[in-house]
Amino acid sequence: MSSSSGPLLSDFYNIDWANRKLRFAIASLQGKVESSIWKRRLQTALIVRDELLEHGYKWQAERIDNWIHRLQPKEEGQ
Repeated sequence: MSSSSGPLLSDFYNIDWANRKLRFAIASLQGKVESSIWKRRLQTALIVRDELLEHGYKWQAERIDNWIHRLQPKEEGQ
């Protein structure tokens, strides 16, 4: 396959892609992307985290975990 056939799929999953996904997940958790309930925003962030891990972006995935912990609603009675 020649290089003139277009970018390889692996070229798509670069550090800029990973950082855009991280920013999206954080904004989603903050309610800036979707104004749904927490569980739905959490589900979106977990999907993004898993996708980052699948492509080897562990640092960005760990930052999503940090934000999940930071923004997780406190249960009543604690």
